[in-house]
Amino acid sequence: MLKRKKFLFNINQLGFTYVEAIISISLTLVAAGAITFGVGKAVRTYKSIYLKERALEELIKYTEEYRMMVAYGEKPLPGKQPRNGHKVNIYNPYQEQRGLGASFGETVQIIEGTMFHIITDKSSETSGDQSGYFNIKTWIEWEDPYVGNTAYKHLAFEVDQAVLMK
Repeated sequence: MLKRKKFLFNINQLGFTYVEAIISISLTLVAAGAITFGVGKAVRTYKSIYLKERALEELIKYTEEYRMMVAYGEKPLPGKQPRNGHKVNIYNPYQEQRGLGASFGETVQIIEGTMFHIITDKSSETSGDQSGYFNIKTWIEWEDPYVGNTAYKHLAFEVDQAVLMK
């Protein structure tokens, strides 16, 4: 006698089985999780790029300030100045019109950068005291809470500036 083979599904049954429903729910959850992770990563990347953009703006202003001082003939102090750096607000959520916004469960905080400079007299390498010229190195360091476990970021400029007025 031939036995009838049991199937996982009944051919005459209408609708979805339990297994099909569980598989579809699982796939939907995986897809939703991937989309949520991608959106979160994109938001964190945007916030990190915004901080870098603000740090760059502050560093450009800082570098131009010291270039002007050297161009007008002021003699800068040698070595890394200042020892603890100039503090500057890269992001202050209470003063910004275009804010980064806070995600759910995120505390909004003020992010500070620290700027340094080293100005070296390079007049002896050129034609002596007749044409004064200085090498200016400026850099900014800040803490980026949006990339990993609070990474420290760094941007630097190095320019040469001639003394225009003595």
